[in-house]
Amino acid sequence: MDISVLPILSLIIFSPIVGIALAAIFRDEGNGIPAKVSALFSSGISFLLSLHLWFNFDSSTADLQMVERIPWITQFNIEYFLGLDGLNLFFFLIITF
Repeated sequence: MDISVLPILSLIIFSPIVGIALAAIFRDEGNGIPAKVSALFSSGISFLLSLHLWFNFDSSTADLQMVERIPWITQFNIEYFLGLDGLNLFFFLIITF
């Protein structure tokens, strides 16, 4: 599977939510190891995907890159729109670390 067609920004944003759901499903009343493992796994996925964005970013252009545009509520012309520029990419990488 080609990783360039995956919605990487959405995966980075929503992987912590999946980690929370996994922690809730596999919760342990004792030491909390399943919650810690799911938190580590979801944050690790977010960080690795953000590193992929960092290394594949073209700094020679000032345009938005890694753009995801999905029609959401078409009656009101509302879209789910994500994209990164150079400044946002730096902060995005810091947040996922």
